[in-house]
Amino acid sequence: MADASPLIAFARIDHLPTLVKTLGSIIIPQSVADECTKDSFRPGAATIQKSIHANMINVHKDDLATDQLNHLKTFLGPGESAAIVLALELNAGLLVDEKLARNAASQLKIKINRVFFF
Repeated sequence: MADASPLIAFARIDHLPTLVKTLGSIIIPQSVADECTKDSFRPGAATIQKSIHANMINVHKDDLATDQLNHLKTFLGPGESAAIVLALELNAGLLVDEKLARNAASQLKIKINRVFFF
């Protein structure tokens, strides 16, 4: 499970395949896919779109209308909120960069994936 910012960062340096190899798979909610690809001229957008079409990144519909999602949206963005709720639903780890989102996920006992490249 991933939020937009880490995907964009890895796409910009052409390392999405490395990220997939490290994590095993990447699942994102539709709202994260939309955020990453809404402007095709934005750095990383075309790479992410190609990765979605190649099934390297799997997109999950945003159909999780829950109290948890509504609560998270009061202090997080829609993509971060959807990624956290989806990680919770799928019992998956989460790749997210913002401290507030990491703290919210940690409180829900969601494993935070940390990816480092040296």
